[in-house]
Amino acid sequence: MKNIVVSHLLLILGFLFHSNHCIGQLQAIHQSKDSLLQLYGADTTGKNWAKGTIENLLIKFKEIPPAGQQFPFHVLKRISPVHFIINGNFDNSWQQKILYAVPANSMWKASPALLNALHKSTPGQSLKLTIVFNNNLENLDSNWMGNVQTIHWHTTAPYGIFIVKVKDIPGILSENSIKFCDIARAPQIEGPIKEKDFGLNNIESAQSAFPNFANPRSTISIKENMFDTTDIDLLYKQVANSRASKIFSLHATDMAVIMSGIGNSGYHGKGISPGANLLPSNFEVLLPDDDAFFLHWHCLLQNHSYGVGIENYYGAEALAYDQQVNRIDSLVHIFSSGNSGTTTPDAGLYKGIHGFANLTGTFKQAKNVITVGATDLDGQVSTLSSRGPGFDGRIQPFIVAYGPGGTSEAAAMVSGSVNILQNAYRYLFQESPSIALIKALLMNTADTPLNNPLSYQSGYGSLNTRRALNSLLEQHFIKASLNPGGNFQNTIPVPPGTAILKVSIAWNDPAANIDTDLSLINDLDLQLVDPAGKVYHPWVLSYFPSKDSLAASSRRGIDHLNNQELTSVQNPVAGDYLVNVHSQQLSANNQEFYMAWDIVPSNYFEWEFPNKNLILTPGESNTIRWHSNIGEAANLYYSLDAGITWKSIGSNIRLKDGAVNWEIPEGIFHKALLKIENNARSFTSDTFRISPKPDISVLYNCKENLALQWAGIEQATAYTIYAIIGNRLLPIQETEATEIVLPKQDQLPLYYSVAPVSKDGWVGQTGNVINYQMQGVGCFVKQILADKITGSTVHLQLRLSAAHLLEEMSWEKLQHQSFKKISGERVNGNNFFQRIDTVLQPGVVYYRAKLTTKSGQTIYTDTVAVDMVGSGQYFLYPNPVQDVFTLLNADYGDDIVVRIMDAKGITRRMRLLTGLRQSFDVKQLPAGQYWCVIYRKGRLEFKIPFIKL
Repeated sequence: MKNIVVSHLLLILGFLFHSNHCIGQLQAIHQSKDSLLQLYGADTTGKNWAKGTIENLLIKFKEIPPAGQQFPFHVLKRISPVHFIINGNFDNSWQQKILYAVPANSMWKASPALLNALHKSTPGQSLKLTIVFNNNLENLDSNWMGNVQTIHWHTTAPYGIFIVKVKDIPGILSENSIKFCDIARAPQIEGPIKEKDFGLNNIESAQSAFPNFANPRSTISIKENMFDTTDIDLLYKQVANSRASKIFSLHATDMAVIMSGIGNSGYHGKGISPGANLLPSNFEVLLPDDDAFFLHWHCLLQNHSYGVGIENYYGAEALAYDQQVNRIDSLVHIFSSGNSGTTTPDAGLYKGIHGFANLTGTFKQAKNVITVGATDLDGQVSTLSSRGPGFDGRIQPFIVAYGPGGTSEAAAMVSGSVNILQNAYRYLFQESPSIALIKALLMNTADTPLNNPLSYQSGYGSLNTRRALNSLLEQHFIKASLNPGGNFQNTIPVPPGTAILKVSIAWNDPAANIDTDLSLINDLDLQLVDPAGKVYHPWVLSYFPSKDSLAASSRRGIDHLNNQELTSVQNPVAGDYLVNVHSQQLSANNQEFYMAWDIVPSNYFEWEFPNKNLILTPGESNTIRWHSNIGEAANLYYSLDAGITWKSIGSNIRLKDGAVNWEIPEGIFHKALLKIENNARSFTSDTFRISPKPDISVLYNCKENLALQWAGIEQATAYTIYAIIGNRLLPIQETEATEIVLPKQDQLPLYYSVAPVSKDGWVGQTGNVINYQMQGVGCFVKQILADKITGSTVHLQLRLSAAHLLEEMSWEKLQHQSFKKISGERVNGNNFFQRIDTVLQPGVVYYRAKLTTKSGQTIYTDTVAVDMVGSGQYFLYPNPVQDVFTLLNADYGDDIVVRIMDAKGITRRMRLLTGLRQSFDVKQLPAGQYWCVIYRKGRLEFKIPFIKL
C-alpha cells in the first residue's frame, strides 16, 4: 500500500520535473531498490549527463564521506549518511566517488513528519502545515496563497501556519519562495510531577546563601496550558494576557510551583524563584512567541516542558528560535529534552540506532536554547530521558537536572535556577545577561564524572545552581569578540592545591539554512595551554552513526559542531594558564562570545542540605547532601546543643557519595547542627531547625465567630497563627492556648495555618493550610444526616464540633408547617448523637437539630429532608401546583406509566416513570382539577388528585 501511495505521489509531482538527464549507469539506477531514490529523484529516462548544470541533484556516495569533508558544491540537505541533495557542478574526480546523481524533485523540502502524513493521506484531505519562506510574508508574490487557509501569520519572520489540501502540497513545494514545509504538530506534556527536592542540584543552598536573588520581582513565561491561578502557592502571580490558554492543567500548575511557588502550603509549595511572576502563553503554535510579546512584558525567560514525536532535523521552529535569540541576545528558552530515551529514531542520520538521537521536537534542535534531561535521586540519568546527539551530531541535551516524573520537572528546575542567575547579573550590572553567558556558566560548573566530562545522556553534566551562582558573583567570565581569522587570548592564574580547572566558551550562532545538514555557522576553536606549554583541546564526542561510537567516552579534539566548547585539566600545576580562542570560520565581521572558568580546590567540601533557613520535621526521613572531592570515609553526627555534644547518624560514609538518609528522631523541637568528621578534618553545617508541624482545623464556624484548634506540642511555649493576606502567609496573632476565636466583625481571610514557638523564642514550621469555608464544619455542627431505613422509619445522625461548649441538643421535625421537638438530651461533651424516628404518612419529611450553648445561645442546624414512600406508594408535591410538580415513589421502570388526566377523564400528558423523584411540567395546562394516575403493566395502581393553579 505504501508503494502505491508513493507512486501516486510521484505522479502528482511529475509536472515539477524539468530534466530527464542522469549520470552513470541508467540501467543500474532503474534496477535499484533505493527507496530514497524513488522518493526524491525525478524521472531518469534520458541520456547520460556529463558536465553541465542541473538546478538540484540527488546524489549517492559509494562510501560515507569523512567528517568535515569539503565539497565543491552546495549541499541543500543530507537525507542519509550517503544521500545528499545538492546544488552545483562537480568534476570527473568526484564522479568516481558517486554511485549516481539524478535530478531531484521538490520533496526534499518536506520534513519527515510531512512525508509520513502524505503517505497516509488522500488528495482531498487537508493538513495543517508550518511553511518557511525565503522572505517575509509581506514580500511574497505568489498566487498559491489563495488556495490555503491562514492560521498564524508571523509578520516579522519568514514563516506561518496554514491549512492546505494534500493535492496542492506538491505545487507549494515547487515554489521558489518556499524553503521548507512541516506538519504543525500537537504538543504533549512530558511527565507529571512526582516530588521535588531542591536539596539536589545545589538549589536550596543557593537560595539560602543568596535569598535576594531568588525573591526579586521578575517574570518567567510558561508556554503550555494554563496553571491554576487559585492555587494558594500561585496567588496573584499570573501576568494576564491574551495568549494565555483557556485550558487549565495540573501539569502547568506543577511547573509553575517548581519555578516560583510562594510556599504558602509549606516546603513542597515553595519554588526556586518565589519572587517571579508568571506569564502564560499557550502552545497551540509551536513557533516562538513574537519578540514584542517578550519585550512588552519585560520577560527574558520561557519554560517549555512539552514535546512532539522524535524529530531529527533543523525545522521551522529550530530556525525561528535561533533567529529570535540572535535578535534578543538575553532571551533564554529552556526545553525539556523529552521522555523517549528508550525509543529508536525512524528518520535522519541516526535512523535505527536504539536509545540515541530521540529528542522530541525540532524546536529542541535549535543551537541557541537550553535543552534539559532528567536524573533520579542518585544523579543518574533517567532511563526515559531523551538522549542526543542532535540531528547533526551536536551535544544534546545541554544539561540534566532532577526530574523523577520526567524531563518536564527537570526543565522547570533549570528555569527557576536560570532566573536566579539572571537576577544576580542584573544586580551586578543593571542589565540582563546573554544566554551565551548563562550557558557558559552552567556547563562550566555542572557536576560530571571526572573521567567523562560530557555524553549524549547527560550533556555537559548535572546542574549545580550554587556553583554557577558563585562563578557569576566572582565574575569568572569575560565577554569578547572575534573578527574573521582573529585570535583571543586571556590568562587564568591557577593557585596551588587545585583539583580541577574548567574553561568554556559559548556564543549565539546565526540561524542555519532550513533543514540543513550542519547547523553551525560561525566556528570558534578553544585551546587551553598550561605553564609548560601543553595544549588542552575541548572535550568532544564521536557523532559517527553507530551505537558503539555514540556510546564511547568523550575525548579531546577540535569541535566543528557545537556553539559551545568545554575543556578541563585535572590536578593542574599552579601557574598561569593561557586561553586561546580562534575564529575558524565566521559568516560576518565579528562574533561575540563568552569565556568562563571555574577552579575547584583539592579537599573541597560544601554542605548542600539542610541549610540555615530550612526547618526539618521530626519522624521524617531526609536526605542529607554535600559536595566533596575528598576520597576518604567519614562519620556523620548531629548536635542539639550548639556542638557541645554529638550523636551519631552514620559511620564509614563515603564523602564522594555526597548523600546519606537520616530519619530524624521523634519529639525534637530544637536548633541543630551536622558534622562530618574523619581523622584528618571535620566540616560543620550551618545551624538549622527541627520542628513538629501542628495541624489546624475548624472548631466551629458561626455567623459571629470562627474558632480554630490544633493539637498541642509538648515543648512549645506558644503558637503563632498565620493567614494568607494578599498572596502571602503572614503571622496575625500569637496565643498560648491550642484554640483561637476570631470575630467576624471584619471580613476574615480564607486561609489559616499555625506554627509552634520554641522556648528560645524562634518560630517553628507551619502545619497544614486550610480554607475555613471548605472544611464542612458549621456552627458547632460537622454533619447532620437523615436516612430512610424502611418505608416508615428514619435514622437521624448528628456529629458536633466543640461539644464542650454546648449544654443541650434536641431533634425537631416539621409538622403542620412548623418544627416540633421530638426528643432532647444534655450534651455532656458528647460529639455524636443518633435517633430512630417513625413516620406515619408518606411524603417528604424535614428534620433539624436545635443546640443550646452553655452561654444560653440557641443555634439551629441546617434542615435535612428524607423521602418516605414505600413500595407501591406515591407522593405528589406541591399541591396545588403552579408550573411543576414532583412525584416521589419507591419503584420505577419501563412497566410504570404516569398519565395526567383532567376532570373529564381525558389524558393530557403521559410519561414513563424513570426515577425515584421525577418532575412533571404542567404549566401549559389550564387551571382546574386533575388526576395523576399510575399504571403498572397496564393495570391501574394509584390515583392522586391535584389542583392546577
